[in-house]
Amino acid sequence: MAIQVAGELYESITGQLFEIGRQLRQPSGYPFDPNQLKVALQNAIEGKFGTLYAIRHGDSRSAEQLLTAANFDKVWDYAQMFVGSKDFPISKVAEEAEFEMVEFDHDPDTDEVLAEFARRGLERPFAEDALRFGEKYPDVQLEHPIVFLHEPWRDPRGYLHVLCLNDWGGKRSLSTGTIGSRWVRACRFSGRRPRK
Repeated sequence: MAIQVAGELYESITGQLFEIGRQLRQPSGYPFDPNQLKVALQNAIEGKFGTLYAIRHGDSRSAEQLLTAANFDKVWDYAQMFVGSKDFPISKVAEEAEFEMVEFDHDPDTDEVLAEFARRGLERPFAEDALRFGEKYPDVQLEHPIVFLHEPWRDPRGYLHVLCLNDWGGKRSLSTGTIGSRWVRACRFSGRRPRK
């Protein structure tokens, strides 16, 4: 549905666009990440207004190097076991991946989250996305837990796990969540935008 924009709202929006232009032309440089601005503006053009995050893949770092770079205050046993295992996949493809956080007003199950991903045209993240996200956006997990519903890892007892970033007493924690139970309402689920 198209909406005519006029009056104060039009003036306010065009003022914001001019302010972005002014910031880009500052002699001291743009004070934020211009790549994120580019992504945000393209999403606004396409009518996508959710918060987006972008991370880069394919820099040849190992899982252990990514874990070290993310600098978590606490890494729980199963998370450490998974990241240190031969089953931990690392992408060799150099690309920038975009993520959208999906949230619910109730405690969803995994099938419900994946159905919402499909409705929004999102894909499951990769396991390494959790480590790269933790490195690039260290403070986001202190606002709410972030679940990465990648292809699950099976622990030695047979339970399926995915990586989660959360707050552990005001500190940054990497843990796992078990597939099969409901997720708490406070969680945000990281959905990957399809490659273009």
